[in-house]
Amino acid sequence: MKRILLVLPFLLAACDSGLTGPSKNLVPTAASLSVTGQPPVKVGPIAVVAQGDIGTCNNVWALDSFDKFYTITPNKDGTYNVQVNYKDGTFVTNAGVSPGACESGTYNGNTVAAGVTGKTHQEYNGTVTGTLSGNSCTPETCFDTTSILNTVFNSGWTWTILSDGGHWTWTGHYEAGNNGVWFDTSVDWPYNDRGDITGS
Repeated sequence: MKRILLVLPFLLAACDSGLTGPSKNLVPTAASLSVTGQPPVKVGPIAVVAQGDIGTCNNVWALDSFDKFYTITPNKDGTYNVQVNYKDGTFVTNAGVSPGACESGTYNGNTVAAGVTGKTHQEYNGTVTGTLSGNSCTPETCFDTTSILNTVFNSGWTWTILSDGGHWTWTGHYEAGNNGVWFDTSVDWPYNDRGDITGS
């Protein structure tokens, strides 16, 4: 997953800006962005190519490509849940430490070769406090998380900061055939991660 979003806060913008290209088919309509009634706001797909994926040892073990889909839903307390789904995802590994090699908290010696490919789907959730603007997204105005939230919400919106200092929770599933399966979660990370992707 993109642990860099949580572990290295100063890289937040880099991880969710430069590698995300404008979408040609954004979903929102004027009705879906209505301030009254507050139905879910949906944005996507937004194509992302070759985004670095951080493993349990905090190394970039693979490059991921996928389509991002956003769903912004009002919570009962007046905040909004921001859910981001990474669909149709693929990855190609870098040579080095495998993604699950530090699930126990220490390095177990597992490695993975360069060029191992597989499929992935991932989900992120975060909480935003703000008021909807009523503005619609376009490919020019909504191309990453920050630009989407700046469009959908009035100025002054804020993230709810979690105990780890970040604002996302996540789950991720990775499959690479004979090279293994890896499950990644933000819950007590990395100790609840399972499996690994290794070999050549």
